[in-house]
Amino acid sequence: MKVPLNPEPIAALFEQIAETCDIHQCATREDWLKARAQWLGASESAILLDQSRFKGKLALHYQKLGFEDHEDDPEYLQIGSDLESAVAKMYARNTDNRRIFNLGSNTILVSKQYPWLSCTLDRITEKPEWGYGVLELKTRGSFAMEDWEQEVPEDVMIQVQHQLLVTGLPWGSVGALIGGPTWHFRWTDVAPNLAIHSAILDISEKFMANVKSGIEPQADDHPSTKDILKQLYPLDNGESVEASSEVDDLDIELVRVKDELKALESRKDAAENRLRQIIGPNTFIQGQDYKYSYKTQENKVVVKVQPDFEQDLIDAKIPYDCSGGTTYRVLRRSAVKGK
Repeated sequence: MKVPLNPEPIAALFEQIAETCDIHQCATREDWLKARAQWLGASESAILLDQSRFKGKLALHYQKLGFEDHEDDPEYLQIGSDLESAVAKMYARNTDNRRIFNLGSNTILVSKQYPWLSCTLDRITEKPEWGYGVLELKTRGSFAMEDWEQEVPEDVMIQVQHQLLVTGLPWGSVGALIGGPTWHFRWTDVAPNLAIHSAILDISEKFMANVKSGIEPQADDHPSTKDILKQLYPLDNGESVEASSEVDDLDIELVRVKDELKALESRKDAAENRLRQIIGPNTFIQGQDYKYSYKTQENKVVVKVQPDFEQDLIDAKIPYDCSGGTTYRVLRRSAVKGK
């Protein structure tokens, strides 16, 4: 059976979207990247609600100001883009061939009601009894399988709710291809969640206003925060500034946390050493729902010398015949499934 994939939206769909959104169709991917900085996109709401592993608020703030984004993996993004059409076909097959429409990957929809919010939809789908709905398509590695077992992951749910806010469409759906080397397809329909809508609106308007005013978010523990700070301040200037009361508080907190970590590290070392003592020469020790391995490994060292330079090494009395490294044992814990 042929899967009904429409390359262009029908006129009625375009008219419906135009009632709630200003439609910006960018000529190229580069134009799209520049244009989207003006608004807050769907995946960026997950950042503001602390549900993104890819980027933090400070990095997003400076991305909106034009700083180069080093966090996104171009190859990872390209693979996801290449697989998007295939995931759309899988979605259609698994939903009794729902109709699917593509507004275009360089099309930005900007909310008329909330003009600081925008989105670029992967697709729009249609269910006769519900009408049109947003369709979010994902490709995730096998590490994400557990996240999709029960429900839509939080970051994806926020993304879909943001799209519903922008478009005003009454429902959404998600299709996800997960795995490698074994692949699985998951899909689910999503109803509007007013609590998430409220959370997005509360934080997004203030964030975008602060971007325009040059008020940066406070640094947090996200890995991208450290990276953007390195970009902002790559070199010191030799000057000194007076510590404020906030710096005094941060100093107290940092000293306390470091002391706690040191104590915890000592407890960890003691527990691991006791386990090594109990396991002794054995390889495994197993409890009811856990197992430890204490395996011997070799740190291999191989030195290859080009024949033309061999005599130079001999004359310089530099040893180069080392072919093996040291052996050591590694303690690892794993859960025992099915217990």
